[in-house]
Amino acid sequence: MITNKHATRISVCNRMNIFSKPKSSQGHVEIIFSFVIFISFLSFLLIAFNPFKTTGNTEAYLNLAQTQIEKLITKEVSLLTLNIDSSVSGCGYFDYGYTGDENIITKNSSGYLFASNHIPQTGKYRINVNFPPQTTPPTTFYYIYFSKDFLENYNPSSCEELLAPDLGLLRTYSVVSFKEMNGTFSKNYTRDYINLKKQIGIPETKDFSLTFYDLTRTSIKELGTPPEKAIIYAREIPVQFMYETGEFKYGFMQIKIW
Repeated sequence: MITNKHATRISVCNRMNIFSKPKSSQGHVEIIFSFVIFISFLSFLLIAFNPFKTTGNTEAYLNLAQTQIEKLITKEVSLLTLNIDSSVSGCGYFDYGYTGDENIITKNSSGYLFASNHIPQTGKYRINVNFPPQTTPPTTFYYIYFSKDFLENYNPSSCEELLAPDLGLLRTYSVVSFKEMNGTFSKNYTRDYINLKKQIGIPETKDFSLTFYDLTRTSIKELGTPPEKAIIYAREIPVQFMYETGEFKYGFMQIKIW
């Protein structure tokens, strides 16, 4: 038998249990509310400071810098193939319907350089090549390159006309001009860096350096050095270098922005 005293105690306990249950639910609500506040604060930080913005902008700067630098230091070189009779030796010439004002260099398939020059004619080139005495097997296939960068050092006293030379199609492609890279561009980097940056599209708050390597990773030319503690964004592009002597080399151009 339960007395009134006991009943009152049980009633009080029941009321305490009823009011104690919402504390657990309230705790969950507080956790969820705190989580929402945290996510909102984190979103605010991402929007306000955007840690990915620098990377995106710098990638755009690299794209623009690569395009503009290539415009400044690359030149077009044209290639004409020539196949002749195996009995030809000494200076021979042929006329070619080419109206450019570039100098020429002549090589065989092994890359050996032969003395050659051009004489501008009306609407054509007269090309002179000093063909070597023929060996076994004979050398009959040649490459003739056209570029303003080349130096011609051949002045023959007389040449014989080549009969029915076999000429290929003229092909044109872009290469990095060592003359331009080592000359005008390097001077502008050293003496007129601010204007060069504007021309390339790099903002005032950024700096850049440029390094050229050959395939052995030997430096050909270095322009600028990044600070040791700077955050550096870099890009490396395979290129082909062209020298005034007619030599061609493969390598890399590395752009750094910080």
